Amino acid sequence: FNRMILMRESVANSLTMLQPTLMKYTLEGTETVCQPVQLDSSERSADCVLLLDTFFTVVVWYGKHIAAWRNQGLQDQEDYAYFRDFLALPAQDARDLIVDRFPLPLQVFTDEDGSQERFLSAKLNVSEQQQQGYTRRVV
Repeated sequence: FNRMILMRESVANSLTMLQPTLMKYTLEGTETVCQPVQLDSSERSADCVLLLDTFFTVVVWYGKHIAAWRNQGLQDQEDYAYFRDFLALPAQDARDLIVDRFPLPLQVFTDEDGSQERFLSAKLNVSEQQQQGYTRRVV
């Protein structure tokens, strides 16, 4: 199935299947900064939103602080209109990615330490920082 889809799609979509893309959204003051980053677990942080595109799955991941602010309803207050725009940008980008794809990709919205985070964790490389903290236990 994947081979058939790979042969049918454009070069850009085929590259996305082979090498997924990861975008990182952060707040700097009241401005939203969006930048492509490497597929590494060190890119996850509590104050960012990540958008992973694997062609067959599109994941929007919210860090702990962003999810807590969203759950408190800060985006509904007038003083935090920039935060509402910040939350809307990754969701809109995800919708723009999947609008013309066939088959329709699975769209996942998840928070840090949420059950659906596995879609993101499965595609990220383990960073050196996490490898250094790993100790092998012999039983």
